[in-house]
Order: sequence, then C-alpha cells, then structure tokens
Amino acid sequence: MPGFGNLPVEEAVRGLLKAVEDAKEEINTYGTIFERMESTLKSIIRITERIEGFDGVFGDSAEEAVRLIVDIKNGKVLVRHCSSVRRRLCPCCFKAPDCREDLTQLLNSVERLFSLIQARETSNALNITEEMTIPKFTDGDIHRKEKVKEIVFSRMSNKVPELVVGLDASPLMEIKEKLFEDHQSVIVLSAPGGYGKTTLAKIICQDEEVKGKFHDNILFVIVSKVTSLKAIIKQIYEQKGYEMPQLKTNEDAIKGLEQFLKEIGPKPILLVLDDVWSGSEALLENLNFQIDNYKIFVTSRFEFPKLGSTYKLQTLNAIDAMKLFRYSAFQCINENEKSFMQNADLENAAVTACKGVPLALTIVGKSFSGQPGAVWQKRVRVWSESSSGSSQNPDMTSCVVKRSLEALDNEVKDCYMDLGSFPEGQLIPVTALIDIWVELYELHDEDGENSISKLRRLTALDLINLVTRKDANEGDGTYSDHFIMQHDLLRDLVIDLSKLQPMELRKRLIVEINGNKFPEWWTEQVQQPISARLLSISTDTMPRLAEINIDYCKEDLVTFLVGFCGAVHLKKLTITGCNGLTVLPKEIAALVNLEVLRLRSCSNLRELPETIGNLRKLSILDISYCSRIRKLPEQIGELVELRKMHISGCSFLKLPNSIRNLEQLKSVKCDPQTSGLFKYHLPDLIIKY
Repeated sequence: MPGFGNLPVEEAVRGLLKAVEDAKEEINTYGTIFERMESTLKSIIRITERIEGFDGVFGDSAEEAVRLIVDIKNGKVLVRHCSSVRRRLCPCCFKAPDCREDLTQLLNSVERLFSLIQARETSNALNITEEMTIPKFTDGDIHRKEKVKEIVFSRMSNKVPELVVGLDASPLMEIKEKLFEDHQSVIVLSAPGGYGKTTLAKIICQDEEVKGKFHDNILFVIVSKVTSLKAIIKQIYEQKGYEMPQLKTNEDAIKGLEQFLKEIGPKPILLVLDDVWSGSEALLENLNFQIDNYKIFVTSRFEFPKLGSTYKLQTLNAIDAMKLFRYSAFQCINENEKSFMQNADLENAAVTACKGVPLALTIVGKSFSGQPGAVWQKRVRVWSESSSGSSQNPDMTSCVVKRSLEALDNEVKDCYMDLGSFPEGQLIPVTALIDIWVELYELHDEDGENSISKLRRLTALDLINLVTRKDANEGDGTYSDHFIMQHDLLRDLVIDLSKLQPMELRKRLIVEINGNKFPEWWTEQVQQPISARLLSISTDTMPRLAEINIDYCKEDLVTFLVGFCGAVHLKKLTITGCNGLTVLPKEIAALVNLEVLRLRSCSNLRELPETIGNLRKLSILDISYCSRIRKLPEQIGELVELRKMHISGCSFLKLPNSIRNLEQLKSVKCDPQTSGLFKYHLPDLIIKY
C-alpha cells in the first residue's frame, strides 16, 4: 500500500487494524464499534492495495485526508489504552472510564477516509487513462500541452470477436461506400438488439481504408439511454486528449464542440455514436455540424429517416449461423470437423431457435458446450417453443438468453443479476464487484479469487466480456486493471427479470431517470418500505431533481453520497432514522438552492459540515434527535434566510456566537435545557417544546 506524501498510510491503517483485532479478543465492551472499524479498515486496505500512488488524487480534500490519516495513526494508541484500562481495573471495585465517545470519533475518521478513497476509485473507473495530459483552455481558445501522452484505455473495449461471420463482407462494403460519399453526412445502422451493430461499428473503425481516410480522427462514443449531450461532448474531448471546458449551457457546449472539431481538422472526422435511442433526433441534429469531411455514423435499434441514409442489418443466413453456433459450442466451424453432437437434428434445431441472431447463437452455443445430449434435447424443445413465430421476432433473443440464465446455479445467477445495477454502456470495475459481493453474500474472498471464478464462468458463457488495461499485471492479485463490459440487451434482460417481483420484494431496485421522467412509483405519495439490498440510480445528472427523501436505512447509509451534491436544483433533503449516518460531506455546499434540510433521528450523526454556511436559501433546518451533535458550526450564522429550527432531543447542544446573526429566525423547537441559550442570543425568538 502506498503512502500519502510523507505520511505512512500503510503503517497507520494496518497498525490500527492490528490494535482493533487485539482489543476485540480481550474485551467485548465496544464490540459493535470495533466490528465496524475492523470491517472498514479491511475495506480501505482492499482498495488502497489496488491504487498506485495517492499524490494529488484527493484534490480539494487533500488536507482533510491528511488529518484523517493522522487521526487513524493516533487511534492505535487510543484503542490500546482503552483495552489496557479495561483489563487492569477490577470491575468489582472500580468503574473503568468509558471510551465510547472517543472511539466513535475515531470510527467516524476511518469511515470518512474510506468514503474519500471510494470516491477516488469511482472517478478512476469512469475515465481509465494511462499518463493522460489534460490541457487548459483560455478565452475559448484550444491550447494543448507540449507533451501529449498516449491514451491507452478509454471507456469501451475496441476488441472484435475472434470469429466474425456475416458482417465483414456485404454490410461492411456498403457502409464504407456511404462513408466515402461526399453528399451524406449522417449514416444510420439500424437493427434490433443482438444483431451485431456494435461489432460492425468496431470493424469499420479498424478497417484500413477507413483509417486511411480519417486517420486519428475516428471518435467512438457510447450514447445509451440516459447519456446527456454534455456527457457525449465530454467523451469526444477526452478521446482527443483534451478536457472539456466548463460551459454552463448545452448551447455553449455545442458551439465549443463545433469550434473544437474545426480546430482538429482539416483532416476528415468520423464520429461514431453507438447505441443511440429513440427520441434522440434533436441530439443528432445538434452534433451534425456543417464541417467539410465530417461524418456521423450512428448505430441504433431505431431509424432516423429525417437525418440521413439508413442501412438495416439483417440476421445471419443459415450457413453463417451454423458456423457461429459451432464455433461457440465446439470451437469448430467446418462441417468436416468433428461435431460433438450425436444427433445433428438437435444441432439444427438449436440454430433454428436462435433465428440467425448472433448474440443468441453465441450465448446458446456457449451454454451447450460440454453438456450431455439429454440437456440439449430439453433446452432445444423449450427454446423452440419460446421462439416460435416470425424469424424477425425481436424478443426471441431475450427468450433464449433467459432460458440460459435459468441453467446457472443460484449463486452465480445472483451475481450476474447484480451487473444490471451498473450504468449502461460503461466499464464495470471488477474490484467494485468484489466489494459488493463480499458484503451482499458474505463471501470470504480477500484475494478476489471466488468472485473472479464466477466472472470467468459468465465470460465463458459470453454473458459478459472481461477486459483489462494494456499494462495490466496479471499476477498482482489485485484485479485493479480488470473490467467488465455487458451487452446492453443483456442488461435490459437482467433489469426485466428483476422487475418480475413486486417492487417491495425485489432484491435489487434499479432506477433509470432520463431528464424529468421518473418511474410512476417514484412520484407516488405512498410511503412503501422496500427490502432491496442493492439500490442503483442511473441518470443524466437529474438536472431538475427538487426533493430527496431517505428514510430508515438504519446502518446501511454511512455517508450521504457526494454524487447527489451535484443536484444543484435540489430544494428539499430529508434523511430520517439512518443510524449509520455519521457525517455529511462538505460538498453539500453545492446545493445552493436547498430550502429545507431535515436530518431527523440520525443518532450517530456527530456534526454539520462547516460549509453549511453556503446554503444561503435554507429556511428550515431540522436536526431533531440527532443526539450526538454537540455543537453547531460557526458558519451557521451565515444562513441569512433561516426561519425555523427543530433541535428537540439535542439537549447538550452548544450554540456559536454567530447564532445572533440569524435575523430571519422566527421560531425554534427545542428542549427546555436548550431554550435559554437561544433566548440569550435572540430574545424575541418564539420557543416551542
């Protein structure tokens, strides 16, 4: 594990972990605190072992990180002191001093450091680059640093399957002809999911003639359902080694991109937009600039007739379908090669059930590999019944894949279903999956091998693609360079399977928000408990999200997610009964439009961040029954619009002198013990009990 500057992180974290493990064996007075501390410290170690170098990674939080590491280093002495005092004093004669408050503060420091490191790893997973130099922009001009280093890994893998059939002949040639024609600026490749659109797009990008025309100006961007215009533009900048300028509106971002594309010319430019969804006409029109030798190639399940020429990709013919199936099932493609099937009719029936769809042929073939004839007979019969009907049935792939999933054992199937919780079109860090599965399924998987074995099985079935960075160290045992890619159709299937149960009974709650379109149950006023152990929210940054309510997460919510602090239009935030919540991030200051902040009955919340003073529109502050909050920050006096406070159950609360600056504060609901403090500073205040 690396250090942070001159501070020995490894010594601090491992030293405290050793002290906690020893103390747990000797005393049981602080069992819950020690258990949480031990678990969090081990999680820190798992993550930091995957990170090479901490210099600069905490950004504005660097000073806080140093302070937390110092707290952890000193915490070893505290834990040993508390343990030794308990051992030395006779419980019959003396009452040992209670270290619970000091240990809880130490636990808060450990958990806060963990949240900072988690945020660092998440950021790294979203933009995986090797020695990437980010330039600065000044006054709208583009300035690139002198030394531009190689981007060796972007958000998608350009690897093409080992065997490609039916795509590398007629479809490839026809699309290339359209790309080379001067009068067509937008070319659309349309087909249902699983037909090979993305594979064909990758083949085109790697074609020598295409590269000869567009050179290094081939830009491949995954769009997906919830990707915003700014997110697409950001990917374009990054693929050229630049940072997107900070522009407030979409209009400014579009103008900036047009200027940028003109700057990287006059060489021809090919922009590939993969997996574009229905309703994206306006987005495509915004990107269709009038620039010489600028082409847009779109892959989609839908057609956009107003924008340009559409090429409809067809299913595989019978010969190509059999080649792909045999390669998937037996690693052979020729009829003369030995087939492991004793009954060729079953082989033909399996191919027929797949209707010529490449994804279905691959997955079904892999699921049959090594299986006895009896298994083939049963599955072929069921799949043939499921896929009866039109050969162009778009739901056919889902039918056969669903049957393949049913053949998995429950543990592997559960792990596969969890993949649907990650955003569409993005790489999934294997390390994140390991951490999730260790928690959800209580796997004893310190080295990750148990999780990796499940991923390898899913890869063997072609349900996922396991990819690595170019410089990945296969033998380091950390898997920090390993990532998962999942076909969007398979992800949709996983989400559909998750929805088969009533919402309140689902193990996984997956929420996708696009613009201001929320699920019906989200906007209903009925408060309904859920039993989900895994919550996933995918959104295009929730630009107009006005209210968040988080109720009774008990020990599960340890810190308010920093990502939500980007919802700058948020007006009301309510967190109730979340006993695991110990800290609010300082980034909450970004919620400049927040009017109501309720933090009720969060019994382990110890303080409000000093940055709370930035919430100038806040009119109601409720920290009722947050009994561990002992003082309010001095910056509370900067809340110039604050009119009401609710602080019942905070009997030991100390008020800063700045409280007298709250000229708009009209009423406070508090305990009798606290009322005198308010009256001292604000004599005309209305006090309610």
